[in-house]
Amino acid sequence: MERRQIAAMFCDLVGYTQLSMRLDPEELAEILQQYRATTGRIIERFGGAVWRYQGDGTLFCFGYPSAHDDDTIRAARAALEITGEVRALGQALHARLGCVLDAHVGIHTGEALVGGSVDPDPIVGQVTNIAARLQARAKAGEVLVSEDSARFLFDAFELERTGPIRLKGVDEDIVVYRLARERDIQGTLFTFASRNLTPLTGRNEELALIMKSWGRVVDGHGQVQLISGEAGIGKSRLLHAVISRIPADARKLLVCTCLPHHAQSTLYPFVDLLRRELEFASTDSPERKREKLARAFESSAFPFPHMRESLGNLLLPAGATAAVAETSPKVRRERTIDWFVEWTIQQSQRQPLVLIIDDLHWADSYTLELVTSLSRRIAGARVFLLISFRTDFSPPLALRSEVGHVALGPLAHADVQEIIASIVAREEMPVEVSEHIVRMSDGVPLFVEEVVRAYTLHGRPALTPTLRGMFTARLDALSPEDKILVQTASVVGHEFPSALLEAIVAIEPERLKERLSRLLESETVYQRGTGHGATYVFRHALLATDAYISLPKPARAELHRRVAMAIQARMPTHADEHPEVVAMHLREGGAFLEAAEYWRRAGAQALEQSADTLAVGHLRHGLDCLDRLEPGTVRYQMEVESLVTLGAALTAVRGFGASDVEATYAQAHALCERLGDTERRFHALAGLHSFYQVRGPLTKARDIASELLALAHARDDSPWLAQAHRRLGWCLFCLGEMASGRAHLRQAIELYDSHGHVHARVHGAHPRVVGMVNLALVDWFMGDAALALRRSQEAIADARRLGKPFILAYALCMSAAVRLCKQEPDEALRLTAEVDEIATHWGFPYWLAWSQVLQGWALTSTGALDDGLARLQAGVDRYRETGAQLFLPWAYATLAECLLRRGQPDEARTAIVRAEEGVRDLGGYFLQDSIRTLRADYERTQQLRAV
Repeated sequence: MERRQIAAMFCDLVGYTQLSMRLDPEELAEILQQYRATTGRIIERFGGAVWRYQGDGTLFCFGYPSAHDDDTIRAARAALEITGEVRALGQALHARLGCVLDAHVGIHTGEALVGGSVDPDPIVGQVTNIAARLQARAKAGEVLVSEDSARFLFDAFELERTGPIRLKGVDEDIVVYRLARERDIQGTLFTFASRNLTPLTGRNEELALIMKSWGRVVDGHGQVQLISGEAGIGKSRLLHAVISRIPADARKLLVCTCLPHHAQSTLYPFVDLLRRELEFASTDSPERKREKLARAFESSAFPFPHMRESLGNLLLPAGATAAVAETSPKVRRERTIDWFVEWTIQQSQRQPLVLIIDDLHWADSYTLELVTSLSRRIAGARVFLLISFRTDFSPPLALRSEVGHVALGPLAHADVQEIIASIVAREEMPVEVSEHIVRMSDGVPLFVEEVVRAYTLHGRPALTPTLRGMFTARLDALSPEDKILVQTASVVGHEFPSALLEAIVAIEPERLKERLSRLLESETVYQRGTGHGATYVFRHALLATDAYISLPKPARAELHRRVAMAIQARMPTHADEHPEVVAMHLREGGAFLEAAEYWRRAGAQALEQSADTLAVGHLRHGLDCLDRLEPGTVRYQMEVESLVTLGAALTAVRGFGASDVEATYAQAHALCERLGDTERRFHALAGLHSFYQVRGPLTKARDIASELLALAHARDDSPWLAQAHRRLGWCLFCLGEMASGRAHLRQAIELYDSHGHVHARVHGAHPRVVGMVNLALVDWFMGDAALALRRSQEAIADARRLGKPFILAYALCMSAAVRLCKQEPDEALRLTAEVDEIATHWGFPYWLAWSQVLQGWALTSTGALDDGLARLQAGVDRYRETGAQLFLPWAYATLAECLLRRGQPDEARTAIVRAEEGVRDLGGYFLQDSIRTLRADYERTQQLRAV
């Protein structure tokens, strides 16, 4: 079984019950037989399937067992034709049976589970039920479609909204449309008229080449221009651009469109063109159409009057023209083709003719013969023959000087970005999303547009229903065994090593190699590398997505489990280097406990590499997996480890004072207390200490630091003691207890140095680097400026050797503060410029904000008062946004001093008040005496001004 997007169509005879009561059973059987034969013939021609008969009701399916990229459009066309043909059938039977026949139809497009050998009616899902409910609501001769179907039809059909209705068995109201008629359009090219066109991008060279050929046409040298490319690559968009470049009064335009359901209809594209040229209307009677045809021949608009009846047989309903003299089919075909060629040449005599033949790959054999004949005759005529077709089709045209060929390939990265920007403003789409869309779309413009529109509707890039139909059709073109292989490979991912695929499929290696070769030949995949180490890549990432979602969920889960086990067993190095890959497969395979452990490893690895945002995502995936498990000790232990690591990542991504940092560490601490886990409790408390140290109150941070020190002493653990002393020392200094703080900080550094700890990044801190730079500021405040400078320089050097961006940003920022205290603003600006670069690149909002505050302070110290104040205020605002409070009193005090110097006492008073409020909120502060002095200076200044 597989998941498919299908268009379900339910058709029923109106008043069948009354007919069954009035007619003889044999008469009723005759009606049913003719009704079913009529509808079956129409459905087959449009590529659908008769799925189930229920008396006079019939369920038709488009999209299964064979999918097309326009299944809903096919269903709509079939429905309109069925209602007309059933009514005509009733008229034919009326004289004999006295019956009037009408059909009413419902169409709905949606997801279904299809296939399987057990269920005799293997379409499972709501899609068929909704189609049946819509049919029941439709009036005689009416076709009702759901909104999910209508979105495929707006370009090609006239639809009338009938309002939201409630259908039996459907929880919510659905919007319904009445299908009125097909629009009088000239094929794919002219559906652009009803769309918001994106700019033609990345095709300037091709457009210039085609326009150069047009110049030769104007000079009297007919040209054929072939435009090839895969579906969605922009063939029709390029044609539209060509037509837009040629003034309407400088050419006559004719458009032929080849359609898949008319691939066996004789000369359909040209017959359709003539009907439009003759202005045949859907409401015209056969007699009216015959009159229009006669006038065309009488006015010399059409050549060769003796062809009137032959053309009438092509253009008019059967019986509307006289019989044609008996000739062989071959002769009739040749004469008809000659007539079309002559008529086309005649159109170019008054002004140059542009004749577009769109989608030639769907042409019937007679149309191909006509195009070949026409291409040989235009060399001396002002005819520009533009022919589009898909890459896998070879047009039967000989290469000659007047025949050019433009093969459209994928767009470049910058061109794709330009298309994205033309649909969505850059500020409305994160960079990582646009880059993801670039990768998903593989440079195909239609894919880009569809995926971006999915993002605008749903907030995420996705495979739209339009693309789903297109790719499902591509999968259906493969052999059943190759299709299964593609679906299996899609579970591995966009890229899949042949060795890994071999491990999860029950296929002999040589047989697998043959199948992969067929996929290469069909351009489903391409190959990197050779031999057993070869890797295969899906030509289109979206094809892999469609193949994946076509699998039923149990089959997906089983394959994910196989992939995870194969990676662990056969590619252990890959599993170690990319634990997130194993984690994803385990999660999708339902192995949530193992998946959570691999997500934790992935998060810790990303954190070690300073990829903090990535770490947050991995760790949250792991916690989501744990949420699916029953409560218990094993789950809680893993949850604590993940939460502690998540807290460290969030500290970098959000800042020390962010609320979710506190919540994460608090949750970890509560679990530790439940488990009685001292070791993990230490790490959770360390994270909480960092939060309160920066957010306040500092008294709570001091209490936690004291608890950390007690835990470290109880365990007699030197690394823990170094951490605890560093935290308590810094906290005591910030509270104004400078001597005690200095003693603890010195002890932290001595413990670290004497035991030679190898400390990676832990909770954003490193006892030696952070301890040294903390101690540098303490030394300066305690009057030892030279020692303060040496310590800050040593801390920066150690941080550079350590190679951890977050810790280096810490050392640089705190050293910049030391430089400002020493009245060295230029050095402070140099250090903070490096902080800005690091914090911007790695995404550290806390250090970016504090750096901006320091830059403002430094600029005011250099005399750039206006620029400095603006940057200082902006930095303060940004610092507050991170949730941090620790340095706000210092920043506001600095701001107040600058404002007083600038002669803005009212603004200075506001800054002083905020500094005082910050001291109260923090529960004490090392600068509180300075702030009191600042308040006294302000009041004295105001008193002097009053005198």
